[in-house]
Amino acid sequence: MIFSLCATSHHHRALARLINLSPSTSHSSTFELQGPASSSRKSHTLTDQCIDCHSHTYLRSPYSAVFTSKMELQKTVARPHRVQLPSEILLMIVELPIPKDSTPILRASDPITKWLLAFTRVCKATYLPASKLLWRYCLCIDSKQRALDFMRFLANPLYYPRRDPWKVRGTARLYLAPFPDEVDEESGPEAPAGPAESAEHQETETQESSSRRRMDSPDEDDSSEDSDSSEDSDDSGSPIPRFQWPLVYPPSPLNDLETARTVDGILSVLAPVLKTLIIDMPLRSLHASRDEKGIRRILRRGFESLVNLEEFVSVRDELHIDVTGNPEVEEIVWATCWPKLRRLSLYRPEIYWSTWGAMAQLHHLELVAFSRVGPVYPPALDWDMKRHWFDFLAESERKSKDLSLVFVDCADEHPDLRCFSASWKRVDPKDQVKIRNFTVQAPLTEAYDGRVSKWPLPPADLCQYWIKEKALDGTLWDDVQNKHEAWLRDPGSLKRRPIYRL
Repeated sequence: MIFSLCATSHHHRALARLINLSPSTSHSSTFELQGPASSSRKSHTLTDQCIDCHSHTYLRSPYSAVFTSKMELQKTVARPHRVQLPSEILLMIVELPIPKDSTPILRASDPITKWLLAFTRVCKATYLPASKLLWRYCLCIDSKQRALDFMRFLANPLYYPRRDPWKVRGTARLYLAPFPDEVDEESGPEAPAGPAESAEHQETETQESSSRRRMDSPDEDDSSEDSDSSEDSDDSGSPIPRFQWPLVYPPSPLNDLETARTVDGILSVLAPVLKTLIIDMPLRSLHASRDEKGIRRILRRGFESLVNLEEFVSVRDELHIDVTGNPEVEEIVWATCWPKLRRLSLYRPEIYWSTWGAMAQLHHLELVAFSRVGPVYPPALDWDMKRHWFDFLAESERKSKDLSLVFVDCADEHPDLRCFSASWKRVDPKDQVKIRNFTVQAPLTEAYDGRVSKWPLPPADLCQYWIKEKALDGTLWDDVQNKHEAWLRDPGSLKRRPIYRL
C-alpha cells in the first residue's frame, strides 16, 4: 500500500526522512511512503488535489496521509470492497450471545433480546434466524400492557408472511404473567360482592388455612410474645382469624375480562408451536361461584388448546382453572389435553389417588416437580404413589414405567413418606419411580435468622421465587433432577404475596 505525503518546507522533508519517505521526481514537493513490493505505486501531488489546511480537509485519494501546516497527521483509508459473508458465519454471529448450557426466557430489557431484535433489521439473511431465536428465548409477557401489545402483533403480523407464519416462528417458549399480584380496590377490577358480605369486610384479606407446623429456629424457644395469641398463623406468619362467617372474598386480580380474553387469544394462536409455558397467575384468587364474567371458562379454553406443549411450570398454584368448583367432576387439563407433556412443575397440588392415574395417561412424562405439598401427618393412602402408579400403568398404554418425582420445599417442610418404604421396595424393586426431596434454603442474611414468622418473606414466597427464577433462566429441570438443595440469594425488597383461601 502506497501513501503520498505532501511537504513544502525543510522540516517536512526532515520528518519525511524519519518515516522512510523518498523525494519524488515531480516538480512539486511530493513524498511517497514505500509500501510492499507487490503494491503499485501511486503519488498524488498538490496540483492534483486541493488541500484546505484550515478546515483540515482529507485528500480524496484512496490511500493518503496528509501533513498540514499545523503539523497534524491525517489519514484516510479507502473504503473496502463489499464482501459477502457466508450465511453460516452470519448465523454464528447472531447466535453468539445465546447461552449454550441453558434455555432461558429473557426479559425485554435483557441485552440479548436487544441484540436479536437488532439483527431482525440488518438484512434478509439475519432476519429469519434472529426471529426464530426471539420466539424461542424472548417471549416474556409480564404485564397486561405487554400482553395486549403482543396479541395485537399476533392479530396483525408485520414481520412475517401471513400465509406462512410458522416458518418464521419455529419453536415458541413463553412466560405469561399478565395479572397483578393484588388489586387496588379503587382502580382495579373487583370480584362481585355477595349479598351476605358487609361493607366493613371488603378490605379483609383471607388467607389459606394453616396446615403446616411452624418452622422454628433451633436457638429459640416457643416462649415468644406472640405464642399466647388466640389466632392462627398462615404461611406468611401473619395472624388470621380462626373462623369467619360469612365467607369474605377480597377483590380478585383475575377478574379482568379483557386480560382473560387476551390470554386465551395468545395461547390459541401459539398452540401449534408452543413447547414451553411458564405461568405466574393468581388463579386461586377468583372462586368459581363468584365468576360472573366467565373468566375461568375463558382461561381454561386457552389452556386446553395447547396440544403440543412439552414443559409446563405453574409458579403459584396447580393450574386451578376449574369452572364448576368441583375438581372431581372436571378433567385435569394437563393430563387430558397435553399428550406430549414431558416435564411438569406445580405449586401446592392437591394429592389424590387419581393424581397418579392422570400422570400415567401421559406417555412421555418423565419429570414432575411438586412444590409445597407437605408435610402430611400421617400420610394418607393417596400418598402411596408407587402402588397407585403401577396399578394405573397396568391399564395404561404407556410403555415406559420410569418417572422422577421431586418434592420442592423449605427445610423441615417435606412430606414424611418413610412409612411406605417397605412396601415400595416390594412394588418397585428396580426403583423405576425415583422419589426425592429438594430443599430450598433461606438466604444467608441476618433478616432470615430466627423464627419463620419474622422473615421478610415466608417459605411459600421463597419457594415461588426460586421456582420462578430457575424456570426463567432455564435451569429448573437440571437442578431438581441432579441436586438436593439450593441456597436462595437475597430477594431484596420483594413484597409478600397475598394468599387466597377458596
